[in-house]
Amino acid sequence: MLVLQNDKIDSCIAKINTLQTENIDMHSKISELERQVQSISTKDLYRAVKDILNQIPAPSPITYNKVYRLGQLQNNNSVPRPLKIEFQTKEIALSVLRNKLKLPKSKYPNLKISNDYTPRQKEEISSVFKELEERKAKGENLKIKFFNGQPQIIPGTTKRRREDFSPNQNIPKINRTEQLLQKTASNFLELSWL
Repeated sequence: MLVLQNDKIDSCIAKINTLQTENIDMHSKISELERQVQSISTKDLYRAVKDILNQIPAPSPITYNKVYRLGQLQNNNSVPRPLKIEFQTKEIALSVLRNKLKLPKSKYPNLKISNDYTPRQKEEISSVFKELEERKAKGENLKIKFFNGQPQIIPGTTKRRREDFSPNQNIPKINRTEQLLQKTASNFLELSWL
């Protein structure tokens, strides 16, 4: 009886060793397949970014150094992961930001191109917008203006009509977005779409 049990135990140990070897082989094959899928999706990603950037009108060719995926891959893939694009120069990034609205909305309805802010900048801008909403709810006439890349709440004014100015006055228009871009833009942009 004892010999029979020892034979069964030896048989089970041999099967366990065989299963462990097969498990290691399968794990290495799965890792290899995941790496191949990742490289295919990376190629598709670069191709998609290139197609999008080629449709943005710019005075010079839009060239970039790297494309990064931000965040971690979720199991259900319900939330798209944004891309971070590193352009060769700050001027190219500014050009893309200036001309992003010229992309065809019909082709890219869920595409969003934005400046790459640091977490601190995002927090600061968010807090200023919250404060603006609270103060507007109290009845104040306010707006946000960016000074040296920093958002500040200033008193809002009513729009002046063209006839309020004499024809000889040359009043420059300050584009808030342009001012913000000049002060805070780097050669990085975030790009995300569904």
